[in-house]
Amino acid sequence: MKKIFTLFAAGLMMTAANAETLTVCQHADENSRDANFPVYGLYTDTEGTTSQMIYPAEMLANMENGQISQIKFFASDIIRYGCTLQLSLKEVDETAFPSATKYENATAVATLQLEKNVNSEMTFTLDEPYTYNGGNLMIETKVIAAGNYATTYYFGAKTGQNTSLLSYNSWGSEKNELYDFLPEAEFTYVLDPSTAIDQISADKSVASVRYYNMAGQQIANPEGIAIQVTTYTDGTTSSAKVVK
Repeated sequence: MKKIFTLFAAGLMMTAANAETLTVCQHADENSRDANFPVYGLYTDTEGTTSQMIYPAEMLANMENGQISQIKFFASDIIRYGCTLQLSLKEVDETAFPSATKYENATAVATLQLEKNVNSEMTFTLDEPYTYNGGNLMIETKVIAAGNYATTYYFGAKTGQNTSLLSYNSWGSEKNELYDFLPEAEFTYVLDPSTAIDQISADKSVASVRYYNMAGQQIANPEGIAIQVTTYTDGTTSSAKVVK
């Protein structure tokens, strides 16, 4: 049993060690900022206010087939408003909005209760890792519980294209506006650990593959999160966290 838990711990340590970050649209100076994205603070007192931003695939190439666990945005000062936000993701065909129309059916991945005047970073920790397949990634923030309103500027980059869309309610009707800005974003992700092990062990022959649950007990078929332990014919072993 001690050996099993040692392998289990090794699998978790390997997964943590493989975590990487990718930062895109890094600001060059104080002028590289915008008050509208990732959240338009002047409409955070209205439930349903939505911001959508398309990050082109070429920006995110290093993250292809990775599992995203966290997304962070950076204000140039403290965030001056409070509300509850829902973060959703969707891979899309376009690198910019073809018209002032929102994308529908994005996958909700995180909720953040944002308190005003607390810090200068907006950090979304995903409920479950999101597998990024290599497309243009549309990130959506939506106010699901209204708070107060205030102007807050976020660092980012001008794009010269309609890469962001703001949708809000004005006197009973929906208004959509397009912008040529993408906020600086930091993605925390892990590349598929089983793929990495396959590459490292390509020249080895597999003797057996076993699975253990989070309690360290051997199981026949993995469900949910498990540890895969591979034994090779030369006597060496490798372990990886897998999600089924």
